[in-house]
Amino acid sequence: MKLFKFALVLSLAFSQITLLAEREYTDEQIAFWEDEAFPVLEENCWSCHGVSKKIRGGLVLTTLEGVLKGGEFGPSVDLKNPANSLLLKMTSHQDKDHEMPPDGKMADEDIAVLAKWIELGVPFPVADEVEPEGEIVHHGADYEKGKQHWGFKKAAKPTLPDESMGSHPIDRFVNHRLEKANIRSNSRAEDHVLIRRVFYDLTGLPPTPAEVEAYVNDQDQNKFSQLVDRLLATPHYGEKWGRHWLDLVRYAETNGYERDGNKPEIWRYRDYVIDSFNQNKPYDRLILEHIAGDELPDADAASITATGYQRLGVWDDEPADRTLARFDYLDDIVRTSGELFLGMTIGCARCHDHKIDPISAKDYYSMLSFFANVTPHRQAQSNLVQVTSANPDPQSLQTRRKWEVRRNQLQKSVQSLKSEFFAKLDSRHLPSPTLDLTDARAGGIDWKYSLKNPGDAWETNGFGDAQWLVGKSGFGLRGTPGSIVNTEWKTKDIWLRHKFGLAELPKSLFLSFHHDEDITVFLNGRQILHRTGYSTYYQTEDVTKSAISALQTGQNVLAVHVKQTTGGQFFDLSLRGFAKPVNLDQLLNKHGKEVLSAGRFNLYNKDKAFLATHLKAEPSSNQYPVLAVAESGDHPIHILRRGNPALPGPLVNPAFPGILGDTIAEIPASYQTSKSSGRRRVLAEWLASADNPMTARVMVNRIWQYHFGRGIVRSSNDFGLQGDDPTHPDLLNWLAHQFVESGWDIKAMHRLIMSSDAYQRSSAPNDQALLEDPLNNLFWRFDMRRLQAEEVRDSILAARGSLNLQMGGPSVTPPLPAIVLATASKPDQAWGRSSPAQANRRSVYVKVKRSLQDPILLSHDAADTDATCPVRFTTTVPTQALTMINGEFVNDSALTFAERIRKQGGSTLRDQVRHGLSIVFSRKPEPEEIEAGVRMVEDVKMAGNLTEKDALERFALLALNLNEFIYLD
Repeated sequence: MKLFKFALVLSLAFSQITLLAEREYTDEQIAFWEDEAFPVLEENCWSCHGVSKKIRGGLVLTTLEGVLKGGEFGPSVDLKNPANSLLLKMTSHQDKDHEMPPDGKMADEDIAVLAKWIELGVPFPVADEVEPEGEIVHHGADYEKGKQHWGFKKAAKPTLPDESMGSHPIDRFVNHRLEKANIRSNSRAEDHVLIRRVFYDLTGLPPTPAEVEAYVNDQDQNKFSQLVDRLLATPHYGEKWGRHWLDLVRYAETNGYERDGNKPEIWRYRDYVIDSFNQNKPYDRLILEHIAGDELPDADAASITATGYQRLGVWDDEPADRTLARFDYLDDIVRTSGELFLGMTIGCARCHDHKIDPISAKDYYSMLSFFANVTPHRQAQSNLVQVTSANPDPQSLQTRRKWEVRRNQLQKSVQSLKSEFFAKLDSRHLPSPTLDLTDARAGGIDWKYSLKNPGDAWETNGFGDAQWLVGKSGFGLRGTPGSIVNTEWKTKDIWLRHKFGLAELPKSLFLSFHHDEDITVFLNGRQILHRTGYSTYYQTEDVTKSAISALQTGQNVLAVHVKQTTGGQFFDLSLRGFAKPVNLDQLLNKHGKEVLSAGRFNLYNKDKAFLATHLKAEPSSNQYPVLAVAESGDHPIHILRRGNPALPGPLVNPAFPGILGDTIAEIPASYQTSKSSGRRRVLAEWLASADNPMTARVMVNRIWQYHFGRGIVRSSNDFGLQGDDPTHPDLLNWLAHQFVESGWDIKAMHRLIMSSDAYQRSSAPNDQALLEDPLNNLFWRFDMRRLQAEEVRDSILAARGSLNLQMGGPSVTPPLPAIVLATASKPDQAWGRSSPAQANRRSVYVKVKRSLQDPILLSHDAADTDATCPVRFTTTVPTQALTMINGEFVNDSALTFAERIRKQGGSTLRDQVRHGLSIVFSRKPEPEEIEAGVRMVEDVKMAGNLTEKDALERFALLALNLNEFIYLD
């Protein structure tokens, strides 16, 4: 095939050389050129492609060589198949990718002229050629200009400014800029402000009034750093910072589009993210696991789960063009990864070279080829991968417990029915008995028993038991489930013996027993049965193989030890032997309906079948499915002209963006496995390299953004030419180097940033500073912010005292208003129904459905999940106030909150108001604030003729709407 392609290329090249060399045309060709083709080309094409100062797309149509060579999308004409010529496709205006000339479609007769011109062999006399003098302009940006851009250059670690700028390295950079601008910074915020700021920044939850009071009164000079360390160690840190990461990776649990189907098990990726932040997983490792967690030499359940990141995008389960849909799917991965890890808008080069940044279409498709073999998204369980964890998985344990409960139910039904059948059999169904020691169901037998340890050899035939007590079976406490107590037994242990004689040995032997709890059975000193735990029903076992050889003619002894630990206690046993072999299962199939009744026999057969099926589906406690990436086949990637799979261009191989080094990726043979190409591992290692000029800067900028409300580079997903310049470039570079030197330690970066004066400043206004720096570009103060959507909901739940802090597991579905559910195509199936306790869990565990969102989260600017969300824009719109005042969730919460402050606040209205305000303010309220609250309750009570209970509920609703509750200083 390769030889054929090479020959074809040579053939085409030779044809073009021949055309250029010969230039011998017939009279018909000359006449057609002069009268038809030349006027059409000159009028419609030459102005952009030959005679202008800038020649668009590298395409020259004023010379035969230019026509044959073509531009950046390939040759203009196909002399072997004229109808397939690119020139004709581009002038067809069949879609947005084929619109030349751009100002309107040519007349059909003019397009027909071009088609005939190509069929005639593109006659083009030398005398009519116009050599281009203009600049060849490609669609791409200026690489030379791009190389000088700060964002694409590897920066050395800057020198710290002079110590006179402060003792903290961050403050030296910040104060240096403030001094140059002659702006005075704010002083340190008050303690009650700082503790609330730190709590929300690190956990997304408010401190309790008691925690605030303890912190304010603490005189330890290290109390702030101790607070930061304590909160970084709480599991709620991972929930807060995991939510930031989920914004960036466009986390959602459904596919989008009309059906918006579920992404099965994707909640495990969310839990992986939370766990990773809590474990302080190094950032470079986080990258490796997201891109190539399945290809790593130490791949495990967590790293494979991380690759679910590549399955998070929207997916159309009924695409009109499946080939295009596949490239859309891969584009989502490449586009998101470029912005997330590199701060580069690589996706803009899908259809053409990037218009602004030095990123070519070749760069784009070279990056895409790292993911070329990723299997497409499919319906239902198709993309699930089974993983094995070193530790039991909580959800798998829960699944295992449910399976065990069902197994026990089925076993009880089958065993008890089987034992009941056996107990009811008589001489009509069975051969002659040689041994019949009955249990309590049939009247029982007398046993010798001891409540004290009898010592060694008590279970043997020759042991003397003359002094033992005598009692009839069964033994235990009355009231024990399933028991028939004839002899009361209350101690922890009981030893029992029963002697019996045999004239002939049986050919079959059956043991029926009921135990609560541990039981060990001996026959003539040999152990024939041991069971732990307890049962609430009789079981029958064929012990012919294990026990019959222990019997002897003459005297035998059956001995039992029962040990009880807790709860009820009961023991009963029967032993039956027969002169001929007995197959109990065959007897049951033959006589079951007669002995048990038709209904109970049918129940036995049904549960027996269910049990067999159930046992085959036994789940593991540390094996579970995850939605993860997988590869299949070897898919070559071509540059697609205008991003269209129908217009393939040159073949490309995995490579990194040229502006960052133009390095062709070498895939070591050792990276390749039977299931994977190893390509993604090479990309992941490049992304996570300390030598990558983008990765560390992008991440420290994000950490800074989530602490200060905006990044040092405001456009945190775009470090390119159309993004914002850093306000403090040296600080950004210094932090990036510090980050790498720390081992990519995210928590260390928190400590560094939060220990600075810049972070601990007051948010108070300053007239002079506001005049000089109204946007606070120089960080002279801390920017006040509104709580994020999840923080608003979680804070309301915390205020009312019903926040459920359970972590992990499948997502929850709190109640949604009927009007919201009505927007779904199938309202009754669109959302689940969690229990009240589960519905009160933190918002990070609320199901993220692309087509349906909780009103309180939606109205407070929850993340857009269709693409990576680097910044949540804070809007101020009427629906927020309406949701907070009239919304069902907030009004129900106000009732619960009022009940809480009524019960906990004290007996007087003033005490109750004080308690309510201390909860929403996270501080002691001022006397005038308490008085205002009391007056509000009294005014509402009088104006509305309400009871004090109803009036306090109105106050609770007001308290949940106060600015100090919703905003963070």
